[in-house]
Amino acid sequence: MDIHLVNVLELPKASLSEMSACIHDEIVNSCLELLQKLSEELSARSKKRIRIATDLETGYLHDRLAAFCKEIKPFTIVCGSSESSLENILKGSSSIDKIRQLPYPLLIVPEHACFHSIRNVLIACDHEDIHTGIVNARPILEAFTSAFSPRYVALHVLVDGQASADNLSAAFQSWNGIPGTFAPAITFIRQSDVAKGIAEYLRSHAADLLLVLPKKHSWLEGHRSRSSQILSKVVPILSLNRKK
Repeated sequence: MDIHLVNVLELPKASLSEMSACIHDEIVNSCLELLQKLSEELSARSKKRIRIATDLETGYLHDRLAAFCKEIKPFTIVCGSSESSLENILKGSSSIDKIRQLPYPLLIVPEHACFHSIRNVLIACDHEDIHTGIVNARPILEAFTSAFSPRYVALHVLVDGQASADNLSAAFQSWNGIPGTFAPAITFIRQSDVAKGIAEYLRSHAADLLLVLPKKHSWLEGHRSRSSQILSKVVPILSLNRKK
């Protein structure tokens, strides 16, 4: 496995024309020093068993990252973030949302996340996901199964006023007929909204990763307060691209 540490230095064209060569070099050198420090920390953590490369790009984040990913074809993009940025990805806004449009899974790691093996994966599912068997997520879930052999739980939140889960349970049973080693359990929680249901589950169950499948006009694009409820527990979030 290889890790590519990429820093995209976004400098407006106006700033480039007004900036002295000395200041520009200072900014570039600072970025290179940061990349080198991160590379050394990762190398030490992995006991030098992982090849680590660094790359400094200049330009617009989405454009440069898209070109870089097209060249190396990564398994996933990993992005560290503060709570506010995580809220933005759940809302479907900010520059991180542009990264999410790339045809690669996006793993967001909260600032205070703890690192250990992935043993429990929680999959937030809506009606469509359950009825279609989350087909688009299958390849990466099979890869996770091969690498980590985690336990999967598919969670569907019954919003107040929604009928029973009987028809969804029947649809979920069809997942057993899909080839592959991915075999999740399913659980239902009734809450006033989806985010509160996920937060309730995370408070009382172990989860090392939260998998979300954003869609246009989905609950993930809701109000900021909903995102905050999900983030009350520090869990990395894997967001799968909504485009095929």
